[in-house]
Amino acid sequence: MKKSLVLSALAVALVGGIMASDASAQNANSFRRFDINWNVLSYSRQGSVDQYGGTLGFTYHINEKWGLVADLGHHETSSDLLETTTYRFGPKLSNRVGTRVKTFGQFLVGGARLTVPSVGSANGFSMLMGGGVDIGIKPWFALRAIEGGYSGIHLRAAGWSNALRLSGGVFFRFGEE
Repeated sequence: MKKSLVLSALAVALVGGIMASDASAQNANSFRRFDINWNVLSYSRQGSVDQYGGTLGFTYHINEKWGLVADLGHHETSSDLLETTTYRFGPKLSNRVGTRVKTFGQFLVGGARLTVPSVGSANGFSMLMGGGVDIGIKPWFALRAIEGGYSGIHLRAAGWSNALRLSGGVFFRFGEE
């Protein structure tokens, strides 16, 4: 039910943003030095396990094309049998498409912590390759329509675990050029 409400709110905000005047549309995709994104809906299929959660990211934009990303994600199974926390860093390449849309690709590396509450936890290497589409609503606010990519985790004892991660949410831009 919560997911349906959040999806409905995002759809209403998206439609409202698209219906905004041309004056705000011209500024909706303006360059800002920093952004914080919160992907409130996130799905990860790690190996054969479905996990749900969210991610929080911070980007410092070097210029209009290139940025440096820090990404923190937390996903868990619906039965709370497995928790996965990732922390990743790396470059992001962005491309503006018109006055509202921005596409991006990123390659992030870092670490992961997998926890099975009844057994314990293990740390390992983590990477994410992917991209997405952002839709500007205001100069300081945008929707992350979709973000997706390959997520890999390597644990010394278990080897590689491959995943697909899909998410969406909101982000806030601040700082002038």
